[in-house]
Amino acid sequence: MKRLVLLLAPPILLSAMAGTDTPVLRYPDFSSTRGLNLVESARREGKVLRLAPAHTDRRGAAWAIEKREVATGFETEFRFQLTHQGGLGHGADGIAFLLQNDGPSAIAGNGGAVGFAMGNGFGDPRVPGIPFSIAVFLDTYRNEDAGDPSNNYIAVCNNGSIPEMRWPPARLAYTRHLPVFLKDKRVHTVRVVYRPPVMSVFLDDLSNPVLTSPVDLAPVVDAQGKTYVGFTAATGAGYQDHDLLSWTFNAGPDVSSSISVVTSNISFFKAACLPDRALCTPEDASVEETGPRTFHIVLPANRE
Repeated sequence: MKRLVLLLAPPILLSAMAGTDTPVLRYPDFSSTRGLNLVESARREGKVLRLAPAHTDRRGAAWAIEKREVATGFETEFRFQLTHQGGLGHGADGIAFLLQNDGPSAIAGNGGAVGFAMGNGFGDPRVPGIPFSIAVFLDTYRNEDAGDPSNNYIAVCNNGSIPEMRWPPARLAYTRHLPVFLKDKRVHTVRVVYRPPVMSVFLDDLSNPVLTSPVDLAPVVDAQGKTYVGFTAATGAGYQDHDLLSWTFNAGPDVSSSISVVTSNISFFKAACLPDRALCTPEDASVEETGPRTFHIVLPANRE
C-alpha cells in the first residue's frame, strides 16, 4: 500500500478578518421561511420546516437565498427532530447541513444520497451530487455497500466537480459511535463551528465536540469567500419526517480568525485529496489543540 508525503511549501498563510456586511441568519422557529428557498419536498408545517416527509423516495432542501461569508470562520446551530419512522431500516435516511457553491435551488439524489450526494444511494452516475459542496451529514441508515460504520453516525463529506464524484462521497472525517440516537424521536441540537482550518461538530452537549477535523473550504467558496448554506434530507425505501425546529448562522467577528501559519509534513492517500488542493483531509483525522490558535493535525494513511 503506497503512502505519499505532502510537504506544504511555502506555508499556507491563513489570515482573515470577519466581514460585517452579512447579517446573522436567525430562525427561532419556521413560522416564516422568508429568506429561504425551499426545494422539492421541503415544506413549512406550522412552525416546523419539514425537509423530507415520512414517505418513500422523497428529497428536499432549504437554502439561504443570499450567499454567506464562511472562509474566515462561522458558527451555526440548529434543532432537529426525526419521527414517524417506517420502511427499510425503520427510519431513513438523514439530514445534512451543507456549504455549496452551486446555487439556492441545488438538490441531488434521494435515499442514501440524502439530497447532496450522487446516485440515489446506489452510486448511479446518471444522478450527480451537488458539485463543490461540503456536508455535515447526520446519517440514520447503514448503507453497507458504502461502508457506513453504523445507522447512527455523523460524517463530514465533500463533493468536487461532477466528473470527480464517487459513491460514497468522500468522507473527510466521521464518528464511529454517538452518545445520542439520532432517530429516537426527541429534539436534538447540533452546533457546527469552523475556525480555519478546523471544523468542530457538537451534538446536544454544546461544549464537547463529537467530531473535529481540518477542512479546506477553498473548493466550495467564491472569490469573496462566500457560499450558499442550508440543508438537505431524503428518504428511500426507509422513511421518516425530517424536521428542522430552529436555525441560526453567524459568520461574525466572534468566529473569525486572525491566525497564523500552518505547515505540514503529512502522510496521506492521494484518493483522499481534492485535485489541485494543498490540504488533504482523509478519514479519521486527529486534531489536538496544543496552544492558542495552534494545532497538531495528524492525517493518517491507514485506511484499507
